[in-house]
Amino acid sequence: MKKIIPVLLAAALIILLLAGCAVQKTAETDLPKEADMQTDQTTVTTSGRKISTFFLSRYGDIYYDSYQISREQDGYQVSVSGMDDQPIDTAAVDALMQIIDEYNVDAWDGFSKSNEYVMDGEGFLLEVELTDGTSITASGDNAFPENYYPVVSSLQEILDNAVTGEDEEGDD
Repeated sequence: MKKIIPVLLAAALIILLLAGCAVQKTAETDLPKEADMQTDQTTVTTSGRKISTFFLSRYGDIYYDSYQISREQDGYQVSVSGMDDQPIDTAAVDALMQIIDEYNVDAWDGFSKSNEYVMDGEGFLLEVELTDGTSITASGDNAFPENYYPVVSSLQEILDNAVTGEDEEGDD
């Protein structure tokens, strides 16, 4: 009887190990393949939605330009900090839309919060109208929606580069 207990324990251990391997193998095959992930990303970035109007204003210790974009029949126009309209490349506006889709900025609609206990810092106002009828209005004063910093810094970089032409070749 004493000899049978170690044999049963060894058999149980082997069964558990084999069962664990089967579970691990199943979990690995359930992961999306790289091709599937590319398809998912393509779906996100090609939503078919376009920006009709876009307004971004940030304020705080650092000066930021504000941007107002409108979709016209002959392309997009941008006004920087209230100055005269100028053309903005469609690729830049599409890049803005990609950020909106990638970070689900639609979920920001209705965000309006303030942290009254912070005396310096940053505030923002974002208003976007899309061609599918989606409207996004969000504002904050030292209070921000999810993914605020990566979204706003990406939007700001796209807009700054589009207006100054930093992405264009031959600007030496």
